[in-house]
Amino acid sequence: MNPDGSSRQMDAGLFHFNSDQLAPGSLIVVPRNLRPTEFQQLTLLVSKVFSDLAVAAASLSVVSRN
Repeated sequence: MNPDGSSRQMDAGLFHFNSDQLAPGSLIVVPRNLRPTEFQQLTLLVSKVFSDLAVAAASLSVVSRN
Protein backbone atom coordinates (compact mmCIF):
# COMPACT_ATOMS: atom_id res chain seq x y z
CA MET A 1 0.00 0.00 0.00
CA ASN A 2 1.46 3.33 -1.04
CA PRO A 3 1.65 6.29 1.35
CA ASP A 4 -1.09 8.07 -0.64
CA GLY A 5 -3.56 5.21 0.06
CA SER A 6 -3.38 3.58 -3.36
CA SER A 7 -2.32 -0.03 -3.67
CA ARG A 8 -0.82 -2.32 -6.26
CA GLN A 9 -0.01 -5.99 -6.49
CA MET A 10 3.64 -6.84 -6.89
CA ASP A 11 4.45 -9.43 -9.52
CA ALA A 12 7.03 -11.58 -7.79
CA GLY A 13 7.96 -15.18 -8.31
CA LEU A 14 10.62 -17.58 -7.20
CA PHE A 15 13.28 -16.34 -9.63
CA HIS A 16 11.72 -13.00 -10.59
CA PHE A 17 13.39 -9.93 -9.21
CA ASN A 18 11.68 -6.65 -9.91
CA SER A 19 13.50 -3.35 -9.79
CA ASP A 20 10.42 -1.46 -8.52
CA GLN A 21 11.26 0.67 -5.53
CA LEU A 22 9.05 1.03 -2.48
CA ALA A 23 8.34 4.60 -1.50
CA PRO A 24 9.15 5.60 2.08
CA GLY A 25 6.08 4.98 4.23
CA SER A 26 4.79 2.13 2.05
CA LEU A 27 3.08 -0.80 3.74
CA ILE A 28 3.65 -4.39 2.63
CA VAL A 29 0.64 -6.66 3.17
CA VAL A 30 1.19 -10.43 3.21
CA PRO A 31 -1.82 -12.78 3.40
CA ARG A 32 -1.97 -14.81 6.62
CA ASN A 33 -2.79 -18.11 4.89
CA LEU A 34 -0.74 -18.62 1.74
CA ARG A 35 -1.78 -21.43 -0.58
CA PRO A 36 1.02 -23.41 -2.23
CA THR A 37 1.44 -22.73 -5.91
CA GLU A 38 1.34 -25.38 -8.60
CA PHE A 39 5.11 -25.02 -9.04
CA GLN A 40 5.70 -25.74 -5.36
CA GLN A 41 3.42 -28.77 -5.45
CA LEU A 42 5.16 -30.09 -8.58
CA THR A 43 8.58 -29.54 -7.01
CA LEU A 44 7.56 -31.48 -3.91
CA LEU A 45 6.20 -34.34 -6.01
CA VAL A 46 9.28 -34.58 -8.23
CA SER A 47 11.68 -34.40 -5.27
CA LYS A 48 9.76 -37.21 -3.54
CA VAL A 49 10.02 -39.40 -6.65
CA PHE A 50 13.78 -38.76 -6.97
CA SER A 51 14.26 -39.45 -3.27
CA ASP A 52 12.43 -42.77 -3.55
CA LEU A 53 14.49 -43.70 -6.63
CA ALA A 54 17.74 -42.88 -4.81
CA VAL A 55 16.77 -45.03 -1.82
CA ALA A 56 15.79 -47.90 -4.12
CA ALA A 57 19.07 -47.64 -6.05
CA ALA A 58 21.10 -47.59 -2.83
CA SER A 59 19.21 -50.61 -1.52
CA LEU A 60 19.79 -52.56 -4.72
CA SER A 61 23.47 -51.63 -4.64
CA VAL A 62 23.87 -52.96 -1.09
CA VAL A 63 21.92 -56.15 -1.83
CA SER A 64 23.89 -56.87 -5.01
CA ARG A 65 27.26 -56.60 -3.17
CA ASN A 66 26.45 -59.52 -0.88
